[in-house]
Amino acid sequence: MYDFTGIGNACLDLVASVDESVLDKFSLQKSRQFVIDEDTKETLIKQLPSIAYNIGGAASNVCHVMTALGCKTAFMGRLANDNAGQIILETMEKIGIDYPMGAIKDTDLETAQIFCLTTPDAERTFGSYYGISAEISFDDMDMPTINDSKIVYLDGYSLYSPHAYDAFDKILNSIDKDKTISVFHPGDVSVALNFPEHTQNLIDRCDVVIFNANEARACFPNTSLEDITKHLKDKNKTGAITLGSDGAYVFKDGELMKVDTPQNAANPIDTCGAGDHFSGGFLYGLINGFDLKNAGILGCRCGADAIKRYGARPVGSLKHYLEGL
Repeated sequence: MYDFTGIGNACLDLVASVDESVLDKFSLQKSRQFVIDEDTKETLIKQLPSIAYNIGGAASNVCHVMTALGCKTAFMGRLANDNAGQIILETMEKIGIDYPMGAIKDTDLETAQIFCLTTPDAERTFGSYYGISAEISFDDMDMPTINDSKIVYLDGYSLYSPHAYDAFDKILNSIDKDKTISVFHPGDVSVALNFPEHTQNLIDRCDVVIFNANEARACFPNTSLEDITKHLKDKNKTGAITLGSDGAYVFKDGELMKVDTPQNAANPIDTCGAGDHFSGGFLYGLINGFDLKNAGILGCRCGADAIKRYGARPVGSLKHYLEGL
């Protein structure tokens, strides 16, 4: 049985440190995600002075974090049979993430490429070229794997595919809710703003919801974070709202509390992937019998690990963060 199956975009992250003038030049609002076309992608590649290439994608990142904590994981998303796709496949195989699908060979589309632009304040802004990921549909889902998973994680970024919501809807209608926990993470403010009906429906239907503070405010406009958390708690939702350096609100079965970020999380280098690390740690705690406080603490420990370096993936094992919990 799988501990975790993530469904979303498999991406090649192009990571660069930039000043805010670069964001202004390409009309990118800081700390947000924007969809870009192929011409803009090529222009960015040519004009950015230095680019580091890493494997990314929110659901795929959470898979990596869960694997680094010792879980058995699987990932579903569309990859082209190009150089980026092969790098991602080889990386998943090396890490130990199962990928039931093969690369798509008969296509002119490229594997998704996401520019992760980090400004001096360590905030990240995304320019997303989705390529073949924009075609993800229910036909790409391996239901035996999903039904054999303790958690199925639905990545909100996938909603930029016109077929993704239908896939998520069919998955939620098909899984055994007593066996498989469904998780929804919007991923970005832009997802909530561009797909408000789909986003709200998934929040209502999934067992677990995870946001950062800005995403939560976008999903529940004109509402304070305290009222949002109370609303979700009162609906007996399980989940979290991350608060960056201030830790996170976590809630489950009518219980609500705030957990703090570890003291060593000051002076972040890069916040890219911190939310995915939190999600992996928090979800690990939920399926391994941790109480709510310790699940939140593990999430914060893993999130703090992410900001120590550039890139959205863990380096090596994260099992040492389980000590004392």
